Amino acid sequence: MKDNFLVYSFVIIAFVAGLVCGGMAASALAPSEKTALLSYVKAFFESMDPAGMLDLGVLLYSSLFSNLKAVFIFWFLGLTIVGFPVIYGFVFARGFVIGFVIGFFAEEAGARGALFALASILPHSIVFVPAYLSLGGIAASFSLFLARGRVWRTTAMGRLVAGYTVLFLLLGLLLVLSSAIETYISPILMRYASSLLK
Repeated sequence: MKDNFLVYSFVIIAFVAGLVCGGMAASALAPSEKTALLSYVKAFFESMDPAGMLDLGVLLYSSLFSNLKAVFIFWFLGLTIVGFPVIYGFVFARGFVIGFVIGFFAEEAGARGALFALASILPHSIVFVPAYLSLGGIAASFSLFLARGRVWRTTAMGRLVAGYTVLFLLLGLLLVLSSAIETYISPILMRYASSLLK
């Protein structure tokens, strides 16, 4: 129990550290880099049709592919002894991306930019972040379990892996829900929030 608490605590710490570092990286961008990135974002919204619609099929496929790939990667890493530190790296990287996006828009447009970033990220992140951190925590716990050799002292390895896999399938369903929110709800909020950057 204590080991699991520490594992999940470090998962959360890695994610928060990623958020902070991402925000700091956004602040450290050179003026030319900030200008180029902001121009790209504005061009993206100007390229939308008058109804502010995106190709939802492409967006859903891209989101599902990314999320389900994360499920598989965490599942696989959890089944390897060497996957333990790599898992924290993936969690940190995800936090970094989110922190960078929020930090960049907040840096460039103040409160309006932060509001736009939240409109873009927050809806699906309400489901995504807890599921993603749970994936990382479960995978790290199982990897640590293997590293300590405990599984080799039991005849129930198949049952343990099956239970481990079921947890990942259930969390994968949450990430499917996150993809649906990202596809059908987030763009609507982004369309309204994009006017703040014009």
